[in-house]
Amino acid sequence: DSSYTPVMTREDLPLEYSDGACANRSATAARKVRSKLIGAILFVGHGASCYGVAGEFGHRGYVGYTSLTKFSQHDGGKYRLDGSFGDVSHLTDQRTALDSAW
Repeated sequence: DSSYTPVMTREDLPLEYSDGACANRSATAARKVRSKLIGAILFVGHGASCYGVAGEFGHRGYVGYTSLTKFSQHDGGKYRLDGSFGDVSHLTDQRTALDSAW
């Protein structure tokens, strides 16, 4: 689609040297995407990027690798957790996914 305009350009992306910087960038990207789109949005990431997206939707906490978290829009545009945060019920080895950062 030649008319596509990304919400963040290469110039918007600072050099990142930490998980915190990655989480901040991901939160900014999620906020921009959310302001431009209506309906369901699927964010896919890994580690700190998922942490940043979840934080932008109002939830903080460890996001296990290969976990799923769903937020639904309610009450005039506010988002809330729909189901479990960091759900790993789809995995055979759930404990490894939850302990992945340690």
